[in-house]
Amino acid sequence: KRRIGLAAAEIIRDGEIIALGAGTTTTQVARSIRHRKGITVVTNAVNIAMELSHRADLKIIVTGGAMSGDWFALTGSTGIAAVGEMFYDKAFIGVDGVHPEHGLTTNYPDQATIHRAMIRQARQRIVVADHTKIGDIGTALIAPVKDVDLIITDKSVTAKSLAGFSAKVLKV
Repeated sequence: KRRIGLAAAEIIRDGEIIALGAGTTTTQVARSIRHRKGITVVTNAVNIAMELSHRADLKIIVTGGAMSGDWFALTGSTGIAAVGEMFYDKAFIGVDGVHPEHGLTTNYPDQATIHRAMIRQARQRIVVADHTKIGDIGTALIAPVKDVDLIITDKSVTAKSLAGFSAKVLKV
């Protein structure tokens, strides 16, 4: 997950506005943007906001909402409204599953709505998911794969798991 976070951070440019959904892999993206400056980070993850809070060169915006479980995720109508009030250069979304036919999924329906709002408002939509998530299906739909510009995963992904994905959307 750390290497996925590093690869994702490489495509972030100074001065961009990015959305980071809650999750362990997106937390690695946040930890990897140390070399970037002037970035505005919008997140519904309390832990991501706290990790980045010491960075004077970053602007951190937390969506608000109701705390959801042990994921440190803020969800609900307040968070959805906050996400929808901005446009993002890039949105980084973590998933519980990404399947070529069934799309991006999560096991947390409240989280799916926040991720959907981030995807809707972003110029570039990036999924960050380790190999165990590729080809898997969670319980709640976030979005179809066609709504994603890039999937960043690790080298342990199998050829069988990759079958059905377009080469342009997947970066290993």
